[in-house]
Amino acid sequence: MAREDWDYIPLPKEMLKELDRYLASSEAKRYGIRSRAELLRFIVRRFMDEHLLQPTQVKQRI
Repeated sequence: MAREDWDYIPLPKEMLKELDRYLASSEAKRYGIRSRAELLRFIVRRFMDEHLLQPTQVKQRI
């Protein structure tokens, strides 16, 4: 059942196969990542933390 407070994004099947290959790796197990959803949240969060401006950075630029 879909969660109301979540959105769902379609991905190409090849990309999903890559995610599945990673999930079968020892590195995924070491991070405790067991599902596509967990892996995608981890990837997106890491990208956002590293590449998007944080609220405190925006205030400093004004």
